[in-house]
Amino acid sequence: MQIISSQKEYEKDLLEIARLFYPKYSSTEQGVTIFHNHSLDEQNIINHTFTVNDENGSYTFIKKEENDANLSTRKILQIGLYETLKNYTKRTFPWGSFVGIRPVKAVMDLIKNGTSTLGAINHIKKTYSVTEEKCEIIQDIIEMQGYQIKNNTLINLYVNIPFCVSRCSYCSFMSLQVGSSRDIINSYVNTLLYEIEKTKEFLQQKHYIVKNIYIGGGTPTSLNVEELEPILKALSSYKVKEFTVEAGRADTITKEKLDLFKKYNVTRISINPQTFNDTVLKKANRNHTVKEFLEVYKMAIPYNFIVNMDLIAGLSGETLKSFKEGIKTILELSPDNITIHTLSLKRASTLNQKQEDIFKTSLAEKMLKYAYEEFKKAEYKPYYLYRQKNMLDNLENIGFCKNKKICEFNIDSIDEYSSILALGAGGASKRIYQEDNKKEQTFNVKSIDEYIKRIDEMLERKAKLFS
Repeated sequence: MQIISSQKEYEKDLLEIARLFYPKYSSTEQGVTIFHNHSLDEQNIINHTFTVNDENGSYTFIKKEENDANLSTRKILQIGLYETLKNYTKRTFPWGSFVGIRPVKAVMDLIKNGTSTLGAINHIKKTYSVTEEKCEIIQDIIEMQGYQIKNNTLINLYVNIPFCVSRCSYCSFMSLQVGSSRDIINSYVNTLLYEIEKTKEFLQQKHYIVKNIYIGGGTPTSLNVEELEPILKALSSYKVKEFTVEAGRADTITKEKLDLFKKYNVTRISINPQTFNDTVLKKANRNHTVKEFLEVYKMAIPYNFIVNMDLIAGLSGETLKSFKEGIKTILELSPDNITIHTLSLKRASTLNQKQEDIFKTSLAEKMLKYAYEEFKKAEYKPYYLYRQKNMLDNLENIGFCKNKKICEFNIDSIDEYSSILALGAGGASKRIYQEDNKKEQTFNVKSIDEYIKRIDEMLERKAKLFS
């Protein structure tokens, strides 16, 4: 696919829209060429002219630029190309031309600047061609989140454990398999403990208050009890409201690890089926069965953790029928939180590298629609939502809860209510300045070897960011 624009700095932004309509073409393959040119007409109005050439012919569309303080040049061009391709291909997408990660925050920013809730939702509906259904979900989430405390002294800790027992076919996270990495795990844990201790000293000096802790990965429970315990012990000195550990893989969860979580005041865990279809699990390279997942969940129930379960819509081999059966099963299990992810084809994932044809037009959308309807009947409420690049059908990931058992860390991190200080290889720290809606970031290096060697350098960068 080729994007040729008179404003070359926006070619990547235009490519984001083009890929919605032409997902099978990469940025280097031929097959589709899109030309964009902007010029002034006699009334001194900017005209954006888009021309599409593909195997079906050629089409030209002109979008006049309107003055709108809420729209950047980038957004105007994306809207124009979306309208062009919508007219040409006769296809639409639920989120229209909105390609941002945080739709709820986009609406909340408008509200913060004086627009009513209804006016803000109508703005994204009209401007970006977002469907009524998605607008209703945003409104439900805003109501569910209610009033969130915003304070520059409040901070969340994220701790990354970049190890796993096997690499799922859809995964792009930086992680090593524990079977081949035992030698480095001990060094990693020691370095992480050093970072936790130095971070604690810094936070006390600067009078930050830790709200919530989230240990993710990778799969934190791929570590054994002896490796996990010092990490949990070091973090348990913080008196937080919410302490989450992703125990996502059923094949990594034992009674000893659940006992450990209880001992060190963990309040919330994830036990993720991803699908209730054994054939799909095997194809995704997840080394556990549905039966094993159910046994682990049964084992976890007496501990009274808030439990989240993830499902993925659009996995290779999943049918609408098997997905519906999975929704029925998860509702029977009745976890506190359910997160529905739409499959996203990341560049580093095995699926993408194999270039499997998993772009099931409208199937993922049907899966999500069915899930949302069934969750509503079961009185699960949506409480946070985010989007990623290369998602099937330009859809979303969305978290549901029952009995108002939200995950505050998820809300804070996605809709940017609080800063995040991230520890471990690949951790992304983000400081939020509430007064002017500004943010700054710094990153720990992804390489585990480099993380161990350069830990003091990364600590210094974060100390500077949060000073």
